[in-house]
Amino acid sequence: MTDDRNLTSHTYDEELAKELYNKLPQYYKLMEEILKKIEKQVK
Repeated sequence: MTDDRNLTSHTYDEELAKELYNKLPQYYKLMEEILKKIEKQVK
């Protein structure tokens, strides 16, 4: 995820932007899982 973010920080390539946009559902799921783990540790 951070690699994808770094690819778009200083340049804009529409094809790359579309590819990364399509990955957002995967990233959302990953972030949900991370949040759940953090919440379990905090309890």
